[in-house]
Amino acid sequence: MKRVLIIIYYWPPTSGSGVQRWLKFTKHLRSYGWEPVIYTPENPYIHEQDETLMKDIPDGIEVIRQPVFEVARYFGMPDKSVSGVGNVKTSIVSTIKKHIGNYVRGNLFIPDARISWVRPSVNYLLQYLKTSKVDAIVSSGPPHSLHLIAQNVTAKLGIPWLADFRDPWFEILNFHNFSISASAYKKYEGLYKKVIQQADVNVVAQGTVQHSFQQHTPKPVTLITNGYDKDDMQPDGNVQLDQSKFNLVFVGIFYAKRNPEAFWQALRELIDEDAAFAAKCRLVFVGKGQNDVMRDVVKYNLTEYCHFTGYVSHGSAVAYQMQASGLLLFTGIEPSFRHDVPGKLFEYLAAKRHIICIGQPGSDAADIVTKTKAGYTVSYNNKEEIKAAIKQVYEKCASGNIVADTEDYEQYERKMLTKRMANELNRITSVYK
Repeated sequence: MKRVLIIIYYWPPTSGSGVQRWLKFTKHLRSYGWEPVIYTPENPYIHEQDETLMKDIPDGIEVIRQPVFEVARYFGMPDKSVSGVGNVKTSIVSTIKKHIGNYVRGNLFIPDARISWVRPSVNYLLQYLKTSKVDAIVSSGPPHSLHLIAQNVTAKLGIPWLADFRDPWFEILNFHNFSISASAYKKYEGLYKKVIQQADVNVVAQGTVQHSFQQHTPKPVTLITNGYDKDDMQPDGNVQLDQSKFNLVFVGIFYAKRNPEAFWQALRELIDEDAAFAAKCRLVFVGKGQNDVMRDVVKYNLTEYCHFTGYVSHGSAVAYQMQASGLLLFTGIEPSFRHDVPGKLFEYLAAKRHIICIGQPGSDAADIVTKTKAGYTVSYNNKEEIKAAIKQVYEKCASGNIVADTEDYEQYERKMLTKRMANELNRITSVYK
């Protein structure tokens, strides 16, 4: 059994999409000959916890925790109290302070606000690895400063290194908020190129990012997407489908830039035009509420048709997906959203409910929905396309055709994806031999 040191920021009981990728890889790595060793912060800056995720951590694995000081706690981060069911609290941080904080973070803390964890982590791991041998190192970002930890350690010890990018370096969705100066941008670019050129292999989670990365390094860039865990798709208890309602379910945080007004317009028109549809229609938003969603719900007089659950555990979120008549997926229209593939998409596929993907046709997310024949992809600003997609899903469900004819979704099962990741580790360690 070979050992791999995994440097990762998000780890249970931290919840959210960032924790899922390497939690699930870790769950299955032993099946492919790799013993995971986790290196993660002792005091991460997190918003929610989900103790139920602890069940996926394999028995007996070594988890090393070291303290981290983060400027993210002080600059531009949202208030932890932002949550709510039905109404949404706004951050206590003023708009002016946010702008100042974002500028400081973007121009002084490069590549991100966890940069202060790099030096102490390098020092600690160099000592640890003197007595605890590993065969490979993995760094997973964002935060991309974790790649700098691996870069420094491998430069001194010559251990094979796999750099894993859940999201890209520059095209990350909030990068433009930081008012990056030209000199700061050069620093970002320099760090990025050094990382992807020095890593033995780069793994990315989106197809468009794979193409972008490959233009900057002769080293291989491998696509291993996120996925679903078939164990998660069997939630505890009976999942009862309420066929008396047409439940359109959205899971996750509904960010402002993913919120198309054309969707609300289409829904309002369908309700006004079809009394039978209006009697059955219900929108279920699973997760934290958002100001923009609530504003549009009120604006289009849709309050009676909407249900907000507030924060729920991952298992409960899956149960809501399987109770759905249709599943909503929103991506934005800015160029950075072309690579945006929300992790919930793969659970949507496994739930086998009709998906309505509203965003950019030809984006990574839209391509996955199209290739798996899992539902409909419609343009972000096209009210008539959105309206037609909702109506088609409604008519399918009304005729009893609730299960989508999804194809080839099994390729995204977590254990299969872990096998591919283990193959990459095997490849880079065999080269070093």
